[in-house]
Amino acid sequence: MAFGAGVQLGYLGKINDSVSIGAFYKSKVWSGKFDKYAGLFAQQGGFDVPASFGAGIAVTPTKRLTLAADVKHIQYSNVQSVGNSLSPLFQGVPFGAEGAPGFGWRDITVGKFGAVYQANGQVTLRAGYSIGGNPVPASETLLNILAPGVVTEHFTAGATIKTGAGLEFTTYAMHAPRNTVRGVGSIPANFGGGEADVYLRETSIGFAVGYSF
Repeated sequence: MAFGAGVQLGYLGKINDSVSIGAFYKSKVWSGKFDKYAGLFAQQGGFDVPASFGAGIAVTPTKRLTLAADVKHIQYSNVQSVGNSLSPLFQGVPFGAEGAPGFGWRDITVGKFGAVYQANGQVTLRAGYSIGGNPVPASETLLNILAPGVVTEHFTAGATIKTGAGLEFTTYAMHAPRNTVRGVGSIPANFGGGEADVYLRETSIGFAVGYSF
């Protein structure tokens, strides 16, 4: 457990009855030290949440259909535990120190697209797609065996059904296709040589029940 603080600013406005725009900036969330990870994360257990910023637009061409798109940039490289390269380890800098080895994640930009369709008074359908950069360089795959966050695409679909008794049932599914990053110079010769390849794919489903009072 650790306490932290940050600032988030946003804007949402309407150009007309059919078009809305928005933008946001979220500062780095400065976190306290995670004492149990002081020997792993840089800065004696530091693990700040990276800053991000973005903008988006939503269009409602009909009363039943809303289309939306946004873009977000995430600054992983400004957080030592995430953004530092593993290379300091090979120069004698231990895990947990100032400027210590990290996962080597680079900044990425993510684009997202979504649609919501109100089929009738009881049924709402949703779909989405996102595509972004891979934060893990080929030279940093060794430590990222622990955190292979390399997927670049997500497909989503969902629906909500309302009943006349105030109940509503929501379900969703998400799939992120497999993405592989093959190591290039990822394991130094004095650590055994060779390469570390990492990959990830994800699938999730969810279900929720709600009641309107």
